[in-house]
Amino acid sequence: MILGKILFYTGLIFVAMGALCTIALLLEPVARAFGVVFKRRRDYVFYETKQGRQLVESSFSLIKSGIILLIVTGAILMAAGLWIEKTYGGESDKKGDERVTEASSGIQVMAEAEGYDHVISITGRSVYLDGDEIGTGADGLESIASGMGRGEQILLVDDFAGSKTYHQVRDTLNRYALNFTETQ
Repeated sequence: MILGKILFYTGLIFVAMGALCTIALLLEPVARAFGVVFKRRRDYVFYETKQGRQLVESSFSLIKSGIILLIVTGAILMAAGLWIEKTYGGESDKKGDERVTEASSGIQVMAEAEGYDHVISITGRSVYLDGDEIGTGADGLESIASGMGRGEQILLVDDFAGSKTYHQVRDTLNRYALNFTETQ
């Protein structure tokens, strides 16, 4: 589910930002030491007074609290994203078509095929009749179609069929005047 992925990656970004801020905070005394070397001492006189130290300590505690909040928020978002993916992630693999179910033979059959006598499914160049492969192209269907009654209801399923094969099967069904319904 897209919401789970968004939450997870947002949380991951928050945790990474918190980790980088923590590293920067840990390296801050080193940067201050180099600053003393390159700047004059009187530039830092204010921070050596009581008021200056209090200002630095209050801003330091505020920064620490912000970093902790950033990391905790990121961890919560990551956990929520993982939970959503685990709980609802399987439904997103259906790509919006909830009518598709997996048949025992391995091909996909529409659940609404219940009202039909036969289901002809075409995948690539292979043709299946009620889940059993009857060959490639319309050649295998020719003998079966001649034995079918005109009153039988047939569902023709295009399961990523090759254009030539699909049209051959459709023409064969039309030639024998069979009643069929096409679905995409």
